[in-house]
Amino acid sequence: MYTYGFIVGKNKALSLAELIQVFKKHHTTPPTFSITGNVVLFNTPQVIASPQKFLDTLGGTLKIIQIEKDSASLEPSFIVDYIGEKDTRGKYLFGISLYNTPTTHMRKIHAIGIAVKKILKKNGVSCRFIEPHHGSALDSPEIAYNNLLEKGDDICFIYDHAHVYCGTTIAVQDFRAYGLRDYEKPSRDAKRGMLPPKLAQIMIQLAGVSPATDTLYDPFCGT
Repeated sequence: MYTYGFIVGKNKALSLAELIQVFKKHHTTPPTFSITGNVVLFNTPQVIASPQKFLDTLGGTLKIIQIEKDSASLEPSFIVDYIGEKDTRGKYLFGISLYNTPTTHMRKIHAIGIAVKKILKKNGVSCRFIEPHHGSALDSPEIAYNNLLEKGDDICFIYDHAHVYCGTTIAVQDFRAYGLRDYEKPSRDAKRGMLPPKLAQIMIQLAGVSPATDTLYDPFCGT
């Protein structure tokens, strides 16, 4: 069984409905899920083979996390041991993202990251700690601009009542593509109204449209 954490956007209900619809389309066995804060945890017997391609079909999901441990700790020693299971050759980059965490833990991200960095360097690992600029979690631009998925790991901790899940980010929302669709369109008319690209994508998924067999008719295209 595989467990994935989906960090959803502002409209949790729509994002969850979209996820369920997409899983039905791509996975033969329906997954089970639970919700904690802005994280939807899916348990599925099927691996997500192409995480970024899967995420690119979703308008309401910001990040996909592959959960690897369901009994985690924010202690630097735990994080060091966890990183020890990763490929740390070359310059290893790591970030720490916390979800649904107590406020006291949010204030400790910097200290924990620096402590982990010191231990890694003592162990001969050349590394750099990427800290969230706002809040308690790295967002898509911070991960993309630092090449964190290619050169290291965004280590995520998800607090869910009695459990503290730990995993790594395996895909982030393509903010550049959405920016082009939203701001680089030939013409905009704020008075008539504009449908955000992410919401449009969610609506298409909820309609059960298949690009291979269906034609989507947009009566408002160009207005």
